[in-house]
Amino acid sequence: MTESIALELNHVNVAYGEKPVVKDVSMKFPKNQISALIGASGSGKSTLLRSLNRMNDDIATVTGEINFEGLNINDPKTNVYRLRQSIGMVFQQPTPFPMSIYENVIYGLRLAGVNDKKVLDAQVELSLKQAACGTKLRIN
Repeated sequence: MTESIALELNHVNVAYGEKPVVKDVSMKFPKNQISALIGASGSGKSTLLRSLNRMNDDIATVTGEINFEGLNINDPKTNVYRLRQSIGMVFQQPTPFPMSIYENVIYGLRLAGVNDKKVLDAQVELSLKQAACGTKLRIN
């Protein structure tokens, strides 16, 4: 029985300018399984992960092939926004967008087309309470 592959990397290289950071990585990630990348600090793990959802597009050169569910994600026709709906990242350190906390919290709702201020306000209040940021909030 052949295992089903969600993501496959073939001879992937990533360079920042002339400096190679990831060299000739080939690996497969099976569907519906947890996989881990382990390596020393500075070994290129984060750079490789950023390449999986094209976060390196403007800052690095990625060569080789990265196939997600059979499609080459580096194809110029790939819709990066749709790709990122399937391949996300959770950062070790919080990385807010350069906007207010309110706008960061509702960013996903805005992308989904939600614009009702009462709904947005309620979600911000709930999210911040759940994050233990306090119970009394004033939302403008």
